[in-house]
Amino acid sequence: MFKKFILLVILCFSFALADVSQSAIISAVKANTTLLNTPAAQAEMAKRGVSKSDILSKIAPKDTSMINKITVDKTTNDLSTKKQGADVSIEKRAYNQGSVFINPLQYQQNNTILQEVKIKQSIRHSEKLTRYGINFFKNRNQKDTASLPVPSYYVLSYKDVISIWIYGAKNDNFSLKINNDGNINIPKYGPMHIAGMKFSEAQNFIKEKLKNVYQNTSIIVNIANYSTIQVNLVGDVVAPGVYKINSLSTIKNLLIAAHGIKATGSLRDVILKRNGKILATVDFYKLLQNGDDGMNILLQPNDTIFIPKASKIVSIDGQVNNPAKFELKPNETLKNLLQYAGGIKSNASKFGFIVERYIGHEKRKIIEVDLKDSKNFKLLNDDEIYVYNIDKTHKESIYMYGNV
Repeated sequence: MFKKFILLVILCFSFALADVSQSAIISAVKANTTLLNTPAAQAEMAKRGVSKSDILSKIAPKDTSMINKITVDKTTNDLSTKKQGADVSIEKRAYNQGSVFINPLQYQQNNTILQEVKIKQSIRHSEKLTRYGINFFKNRNQKDTASLPVPSYYVLSYKDVISIWIYGAKNDNFSLKINNDGNINIPKYGPMHIAGMKFSEAQNFIKEKLKNVYQNTSIIVNIANYSTIQVNLVGDVVAPGVYKINSLSTIKNLLIAAHGIKATGSLRDVILKRNGKILATVDFYKLLQNGDDGMNILLQPNDTIFIPKASKIVSIDGQVNNPAKFELKPNETLKNLLQYAGGIKSNASKFGFIVERYIGHEKRKIIEVDLKDSKNFKLLNDDEIYVYNIDKTHKESIYMYGNV
């Protein structure tokens, strides 16, 4: 009875099938279900209270795949999704299949297939990231001043102990502390003012004064013990305050003694002030990245070391050799960040680095950047970068595209 109805429906809207058999009509519907989409067929089915799926289930009850093949979603892909209450937009490329059926026989452009490959790659394996360089200050070892030569530029101050060794026609050895007046009292000579002199200047000065007293002798001048000084440490540090440190100390030694900086503090713009003026600005990345210990400026009494807030901290994760949070200077780009992170691994994809960025405290934006564009891509504070692995795609599928 139902098959007679189908015949009636088909005859009503398809004059081209008027002279064929009932089985041929049913076969035609099986082969081309769009015949049921015509206005005449839709009207006839509405009149009799049946749907397209009802008809298809009767003519092919065991072939449920036919029902699934009826529709192909032709709506455009939504370029925005919701993530943790924030708007997320895909700037460069977006693709969202969801549960929509994709016709396997439909020709797809190369760009579409490459896009699907990249989506297969988009599986993250993240870890908790920490600030790069913070661990440097966890080493509690102190400087062994006895094992270090005295720098020629070291400035002598109160409580430094000067060692004078005289040998030759007469042998003597003196250990003399610089007093409050800045003098040392040398036997057979008297007081000698040396506080405030550089060590190299003091050596020559002492030898010149004593050569007339100790003739036909050789004189060696050294420092037996260093004095301590008080300096000020302020800004984004764990423990700001006044520190009493060895007079042979640098900013590096001071920050180790102070347990380092806060998570928001700068390692790239450490400021040393002396007598109210900026004497130097120190970039710790030169030491951490290149081993360039250019921070050999010795601190002096009442120096102030200021740690400002870092202006730009970004994180990078995924297939890089050193995932971490890095501090960038204003003119540095994604290429600099990749260098600080030790470069990408051999199994990393050089396409589609993901940059997640907060916009105006309102929404979150996702940008894709390829390796070749990293030199000119500037990052903003709190940007999060992820580098994907290409192995995941290669293990799951083989893609053949083109005229196939």
